[in-house]
Amino acid sequence: LYGRMKRLEKAFDALEVLPKIGKFTPNSAVWTGMMSACLQNNQPARAMKVFQDMREAGDAVDSRMCSSLVTGLVRQRRWREAVEVVDQIYGLRGSQRMDASVDQDTLESLLAALAQSGLREELGTPMLERLRSARVPATGRLMASVILTQDFRGSAPSESQKAKSWKCVGQARG
Repeated sequence: LYGRMKRLEKAFDALEVLPKIGKFTPNSAVWTGMMSACLQNNQPARAMKVFQDMREAGDAVDSRMCSSLVTGLVRQRRWREAVEVVDQIYGLRGSQRMDASVDQDTLESLLAALAQSGLREELGTPMLERLRSARVPATGRLMASVILTQDFRGSAPSESQKAKSWKCVGQARG
């Protein structure tokens, strides 16, 4: 509630004080609310800290929370942090894989945003390759999104570009 009222400090104070004075233990809904409040108050670094604190507390993450965090980071143009969260969720860089996922639409939005920001080669394609290597299920649409958006920046791809993209997707599936 404090977060929605633009009183984020008050929300963090409550999260710190309440467990000390009663039998309050933050659960998944509380952590998700705190992350959302941070993102709504333009504090993505703090949202990432809440995510890390929750993991360190041993609380389970869920797919909805993970997708919301990635979506919020994409909206705030925090591309590297969004990719980092995806890597953490799926254990793509040596961390323990979480019992959660990021929905396909969110991954597709992230890949499209990376491509539109000129980060397809640096961040998008390597992340997609890590997901494939980890055998994370990916729709053909998701795999095509990184290819189709590579250089089009708002213009529709030509038929030859589409054909080339689908050929790459077919090879990736096989």
